[in-house]
Amino acid sequence: RCRVELILRKTQAEIVVANSTIDPINRLWIQVGKEMGLKTVCVQHGVYSDSTPKHVLEEDIVDRYVALDEGQVAILCNNIDSRKIVSLGVRDAFAWIPKSVPPKICFVGEDWERYGRHELKKLIISVYIKIAKFLKSHGFNHFYYKPHPSEKMLLNICDHADLLKPKDLDVPDVFIGFASTLLKEVSTRNKLAMQIWDVATGSDNFQVLGYCQSIPNDEDMLNLVLTNIRNQKDVPFIRNARLDDVLLAS
Repeated sequence: RCRVELILRKTQAEIVVANSTIDPINRLWIQVGKEMGLKTVCVQHGVYSDSTPKHVLEEDIVDRYVALDEGQVAILCNNIDSRKIVSLGVRDAFAWIPKSVPPKICFVGEDWERYGRHELKKLIISVYIKIAKFLKSHGFNHFYYKPHPSEKMLLNICDHADLLKPKDLDVPDVFIGFASTLLKEVSTRNKLAMQIWDVATGSDNFQVLGYCQSIPNDEDMLNLVLTNIRNQKDVPFIRNARLDDVLLAS
């Protein structure tokens, strides 16, 4: 606590910007900042769904909360005064134009084992392997796997895809995941992002939210993945304002 106060005084900070109101260390910075009379802001770092229990949502302890988009604003209003919330993004779309050569595919890792959801993690990896084998039979030959920073349970996905480093996010052309916020992020880079929507994850439908394409995990899933990759279409994404502009305007 003394160190936080010392740093804020030395840097002559005017605003404390955190990425969580739940994490204990972020809460400490927010609390000390408020006691010193500084403005406090939290920038949302992960997507919540309508099914997220109210008691694990962000808390109303900052002067301004920057939500990822309007859909997240509606959820966060359950805990935070709506007058404090601003949206970083608005809905938009880009044209996906398939390449003449098979695109590079990246499967997005998720850390469900961290929450004891080992069977769900096994399901997700099995679906990725099934998709990889199917696409390989249709001429695709470059597959990657982007692990979540907290992920420990890779199972046998590495037998079917090369590990992708965070600095190489621009290498793949197509990203496939289940409930990862990374799908939303890469779609802003005009990458074709596809959510395999499965009720077991408790995630909302990302296409309804305007984040990316969504495909139900059912008997038509494989063919729909291939069709989405091979055909030109308008793909939804969230266009973000500059964070600096949002903070200054707040």
